[in-house]
Amino acid sequence: MDWRDAEIERLSEENAALRQEITELRSMLEEQRQQVQRLEKELEEARRAGKRQAAPFSRRRPKANPAKPGRKAGAKYGRRCRRPIPERVDQVLEAELPGRCPDCGGRIEETGVYRQYQTEIPKPQVERIEFRIHCGRCQRCGGWIQGRHCRQTSDAVGSAASQVGPRAVSYAAMLNKRMGLSYGKVAEVMANLFGLQVSRGGWSQALHRVAKKAEPTYAKMIEQVRGSPSVTVDETGSHPSDEDLSLGTPAGKSADSCSGCGSTPANK
Repeated sequence: MDWRDAEIERLSEENAALRQEITELRSMLEEQRQQVQRLEKELEEARRAGKRQAAPFSRRRPKANPAKPGRKAGAKYGRRCRRPIPERVDQVLEAELPGRCPDCGGRIEETGVYRQYQTEIPKPQVERIEFRIHCGRCQRCGGWIQGRHCRQTSDAVGSAASQVGPRAVSYAAMLNKRMGLSYGKVAEVMANLFGLQVSRGGWSQALHRVAKKAEPTYAKMIEQVRGSPSVTVDETGSHPSDEDLSLGTPAGKSADSCSGCGSTPANK
């Protein structure tokens, strides 16, 4: 064997080693590519889960033998429920039989009367009240005296004489503070359901006036909590600026407070 044969053998061995290395690198590259795809899928699922307000809509892995949807027949139907019959009826309407059979035109003989009940919300309407406020001056001291009805919520007259009633304001407070509707949606609900036209700024000012009137009650609640013989922490959750936080609310036996989170009657 001369030097040429030795060189050919060396190059062949080197070529085989390089081919083996290429095969191993390709295998590693494929594994890394699959790992990247799996991580991208998990990242996308995590992003979607963060935007959901409730539980996921579907399971990641469906059941192998899912149960048939719907009610079961016979004894496996489950608890049978229906709407209860109202205890009080406000109106009775008669569904009379037609004069003739709608199919053949023959005469109809009445054989009985069935009862059906419907619970309905009456058509809402706005009640517009005019208060005729009598006023005068005291003949002794000259002081200005103005009458006040028990249903009035303010003594304002003139440019501020047109106001929104306490029931409407309480509904707006419930929609905004308890249901979480914005002032714009509160104005839309009031306009669509009751025909009450108030701007979002008007509702904002009205609820701030309610908060101002509630400040003494709120201060009394704070005083009761601080004076309680024992105070526990009522933990709750909050998500300001998309950050999960835990708030500890001091709670006594008869009152609780949100002073720990800087809440006031105006922003509760």
